[in-house]
Amino acid sequence: MISFHSGTFVAEIKMIGSSTELLLGLPTALSCEILCNWLCIPSLVRLDSAYCNRKKRPNLLALYQQPELLFSQSCPEDLLPWILERRIKLYKLILWQEVRAELAVAYLKECGLYVTSVQVEKLASAEVIQAVTEYCPNVRVFETHRLSEEIIELLNQRSIERFDFTLSDFVSDILEPKSLRKLVINWLQGRSTAMVYTFVRRCPELTHFSLRFASLLMEIPDPSLFTHFTKLVALNFHSPLIDDGTLSNIADLCPLLEHLDLRGNIRITDNGLYTAATKLKLKTIAINGQKNITDRGLLHLKHCASSLMEVHIAQAAGFRVSGKSKITQSAVNTLLSSIHLTLFDWRCRIMFSECENELSVCACATTVVVSVAATDLLLGSVAKYCP
Repeated sequence: MISFHSGTFVAEIKMIGSSTELLLGLPTALSCEILCNWLCIPSLVRLDSAYCNRKKRPNLLALYQQPELLFSQSCPEDLLPWILERRIKLYKLILWQEVRAELAVAYLKECGLYVTSVQVEKLASAEVIQAVTEYCPNVRVFETHRLSEEIIELLNQRSIERFDFTLSDFVSDILEPKSLRKLVINWLQGRSTAMVYTFVRRCPELTHFSLRFASLLMEIPDPSLFTHFTKLVALNFHSPLIDDGTLSNIADLCPLLEHLDLRGNIRITDNGLYTAATKLKLKTIAINGQKNITDRGLLHLKHCASSLMEVHIAQAAGFRVSGKSKITQSAVNTLLSSIHLTLFDWRCRIMFSECENELSVCACATTVVVSVAATDLLLGSVAKYCP
């Protein structure tokens, strides 16, 4: 933090210095816990910079090498070289293209044992990915938007529990995901549904499955897909082709489901919600409030009142499928008075700035997300129609 008033600046530096000296006087384990839990990585960088000319600076640098100093938060891209150079340990490592390969490899060789989550950004070098395979035996979460030979080798050698990726043409034939617990597939237009199903059927241990951006999926999901999901507890299937019949099949084939996200499905009706609420012990449910769900469907959720903790409703304004929700505030109040929810969220997303007169459809919203440039007229309409 820099002030234009030199006196104030000096006072701030002294305050940082005295606080750091107090921190360094504590037992090592406690000092590390405070740094990890009370400071974000940018704050640690600022503290390090402010303490650069202090007599006890070697003591601060020594803390960086302690096994107890282990950050669970993600590191901002611009600060990653700083972290790697000082060998500060991270649970989650994001491999950016800009990081020098030799620096990343040296870091992984020394600190890779602590890494449990890896995210590979575009154009990360093959040398670094190979180093992850060699020096990071405890990786359980892996995220990528591309697949290379090095990444596939890594995935096949590790017992990955969560895999988040963008579908590619050869994934189902090369990967061996038998130990996979959590799978997130980002759909690409033009990909074959058979490819998805072939890959998913090879994951018998799945407990969490999410298919994102599948609004262009042109085939109704094959019910046999879900026969392999006997251990599934969380499902987010973002496809408008899921209807009440498909939802009933899912409930029958996946009896352990507790978390159901249907926000991407506009064909589900009140009958589908009744099926889900009576056949499953739901803890969380997310629905699309755009078209077919009425007060009757919302109140069906009372059938799982003993387990239900969260209800999420999604809606869009100014979009071609926009329409006035058939769920009223009265039904919402009835549901909230009969079920002790920990969270109820009705989220309305504004898609176009010229939809000021259409915002009456968001009258029940608890959260409004403006995805366009906000004008005074638009914000005035939000205040008027979304009390």
